[in-house]
Order: sequence, then structure tokens, then C-alpha cells
Amino acid sequence: MRIQSNRGFPICREQVRFIYSELFRIVLLGKAPDFSQPTKRILADRAGQMCANPDCLRNTSSAASDPDRVVRIGEAAHIHGARMGTARYDRKMSDVQRASISNAIWLCRKCHKMVDDDEIAFSAELLFAWKKQHDVFTANLMKTDGRKIRLEVANRVFKPFADVSPLAMNIVQEKDGFWEGQLTLELINRFFEPALRELRDVEADVVFGKSLVLHEGSESVFLNRKMDEAQRLVNAMKVIVENDLVAAWGENSVPGDEWEILHTTKNISKCLEDMVEWEKEFALVYLEDEDWAEPFSILKGAVSRQVAESARIQDFIADCVKKVAAHSGDGTLTLNYNLVFDLPEEFEDNFNVAMDRLREKKGL
Repeated sequence: MRIQSNRGFPICREQVRFIYSELFRIVLLGKAPDFSQPTKRILADRAGQMCANPDCLRNTSSAASDPDRVVRIGEAAHIHGARMGTARYDRKMSDVQRASISNAIWLCRKCHKMVDDDEIAFSAELLFAWKKQHDVFTANLMKTDGRKIRLEVANRVFKPFADVSPLAMNIVQEKDGFWEGQLTLELINRFFEPALRELRDVEADVVFGKSLVLHEGSESVFLNRKMDEAQRLVNAMKVIVENDLVAAWGENSVPGDEWEILHTTKNISKCLEDMVEWEKEFALVYLEDEDWAEPFSILKGAVSRQVAESARIQDFIADCVKKVAAHSGDGTLTLNYNLVFDLPEEFEDNFNVAMDRLREKKGL
């Protein structure tokens, strides 16, 4: 189904659902991922009470005519917008991520308005670069080499995170709140998208490459190999999610390990990529013996179902981040989530019937 928007371009049903859910959250619940007062204070102090725009750098606080008051023109600006429709909004981020200091930059009112009025000229990547450069600038103003060296080392050591996204780099450096979940969500959002995009192409029969010719007599070996590969991929995904991810986050109040989180999310992404490659190989198969077409058509698409289920990990992690942020800290917070890896309904019966027909044709 397609719905026409006021501007004349089509929006799909999923986007309409998303828009309604956002309106419900903002209008009915009255909640928005704004920065807390402690976050604003820390951000302003880290910026040296100066606008982080390198072309501005004006002081954001000064003496007022009243000796008991201060004039403040500094504001905590969202790098990725807090609400749908705001500048640089990223729908994949959780509200906790949007309200984190990792997503904040200190600007004067004039520069804040300027960057939000033109998100094309002032992209998220540019604002992250401003923030990073301003940290170095304020470190130099302190006239101490210690902070400057720490920043240089951090920028060098954590470069693999910066290569993924500026936000991932900021989360690792700030380590604000449940940073382990925020980092995992950001990495997975970035890593998953190419594989999911390629899967959509495969499902639409947009597949490139030479045909894989299966000569007569090699079909059963190919199918056995594919089923073995599918089982190994599903088992690997289960181990990574149930064991490796939990260990990377840190157990029993032990802080998480950013490098293990990076390694684990890369492994999850690799599983997804291999699942997509599994489907691509099926799409490129050319059967010399067309009698095998029916069982092959039934098995084709079986793993794409597992990819869709694996992608729900994003929902689980976003839910974890949200619930941990809302938790009072009293007692233990238990989070349960089920990922179900299975085959389509009646798959086994349909496959067995197709194989029986094949044997009958072959006189086996």
C-alpha cells in the first residue's frame, strides 16, 4: 500500500506507523530526549564556556550588570536531532543516545540556530569534528601537556571506533551512563545496514555474478552443504548473542570492554553477511537437471527468514538501553528477550513431498 504525503512523494506503511508512534511519544507522553542539567554543566565546562564552532569561539558566559547574576548565551545542542523533524535526526538512535553527552556539542545561541537551520551545510560529521577539535583547543589553553597528550592518545587508540562513526568514538571517550548498550546499538546500526540492504536486493532478484552451474548428480551434495552451513550460522549467532555479547557488556557490576563489544558486533555482522551470501548463492544456481527445481525453490529463502530475526537484536539492545536508563538502581534489573530461529511453517512437509516427487520421477 502507498500513501501520498502533502509534499507529493510516497511514504510507505512502515513510515506512517513510525510517524504515529513518534507523535504518540512526544504529544501524549510529553517526553523528549533532552539533556539533563548535569550533562549541560559538564558539557559547558568541557568546552571552557566557549562556543565550539571554530569560526566563533565566543565566550558563552559573562558578568551581568547585577553583581549577583551571570549572562549566559551558551546552549547544549543536539548533534543528531532530539525529535523527528529536527536537524540531523537519526531514527535508528534510542532516546537515551539522543540525550547522552556523546550526542551533545556546546554552542552559542547564534551558532546553535545556524547549524539547526541548515543541516546540509552543518552535518553531524562536521559537528563531531568541531567537538573533537574544540577538546584539543581547550586542552592547549590549559597550558598543560597532560590533557593534550591524553586526547591525542585517545584519538589514536580509539580510531577503529571513529572509522565506524563519530558517535561511536564519542560514546567510547565519554562512557556516559549505560555506554556499553549505547555503543553496541550504534555499531550494530552501522554494521547491519549494508547486509540488510543487500538482502533486499537478493529478495527482489537484483543479483549479479556468474551462474553457479550444478551438473546432474551434484544436487544432493550441494543441498547437504547448504543445510550444514545454515545450521552453523544459526548456532554461531546464538552463541554470540547469548554468551559473547553479555560478557562484552561486563557481568556483576564489572564495566564493559569496548574492544570486546567491537569484536562481538563485528561477528554478529559477519554472521548476517554470510547469511545473505548463502541466499545469493542459491539465487545464482543454474540446474542442469530441472527435476530438482521444486526442492530447490522450497529451500531458497529459508535463511533470509533468519536474517530478519537476527535484525531484531537492534530492538532488544534499544530496549535494554531505554530500561537501564529508567531503572532507579535499586535491586536487579532483569531483561528477557527471545530470538526464534525457525523455518517457515510446513517447510519440512513441503520439502519432503517435493523430494518424494523427485524420487518418483527418477524411479528411486
